[in-house]
Amino acid sequence: MTVLGRDQPLAEIGTALADLWGASAPATWNRNRAAVASWLTWCQTKKHWAASAVQTDAERRKESADETRAVAKTTIHRLLSRRDISLRERALWRMLHETAARASEILALNVEDLDLDHRRAPVRSKGGTVE
Repeated sequence: MTVLGRDQPLAEIGTALADLWGASAPATWNRNRAAVASWLTWCQTKKHWAASAVQTDAERRKESADETRAVAKTTIHRLLSRRDISLRERALWRMLHETAARASEILALNVEDLDLDHRRAPVRSKGGTVE
């Protein structure tokens, strides 16, 4: 693995990028590459350090388009009206559909925390913030 540090030239940053995230998914690679490219620009403009751009062998990768489609409203209503599906499952599906929250956020709710009058509940988001 390439060691980055005080004695390493910034021109070798593309090699370090490949060592660190070369096997990552395209979105992860592109995100980290963009952060490194931004940092190199900062080095050049703010610190006036001799920093090159990210090498051409460390170009952005093509990300596949997400073809996931939302479930049709009629399909959701049909599922929610079925009596052979437990109330718990139907409540989960309804909350997921109506709130667009993550499953982990909905499953972490406590019944005592629900504000039924205002149709609200405190949700701990992915970053830990309570909304």
